[in-house]
Amino acid sequence: MKKPDLKNNPIIAFMLSFLFPGIGMFYLKSWRNGLINIAIVVVLGFFLYQVETVPFFIPVFIGIASGAWAYLEAEVVRQKQV
Repeated sequence: MKKPDLKNNPIIAFMLSFLFPGIGMFYLKSWRNGLINIAIVVVLGFFLYQVETVPFFIPVFIGIASGAWAYLEAEVVRQKQV
């Protein structure tokens, strides 16, 4: 039975970035993109903090967008390795 390839796995990158934006990029060793991702989330968080009531879907959307970016980056990294 073949072992699953955990190196540059897009699903793992998505889950990490969904839970902690930017960490999925660090998992992929894409340091610059990880820092950019964290900076974007911090800026968005600052602006959302200024709003009194934030709809529930906004933070969820930010997590999904961050995870999707990491997933796509993992696919690019995998294609470069082939």
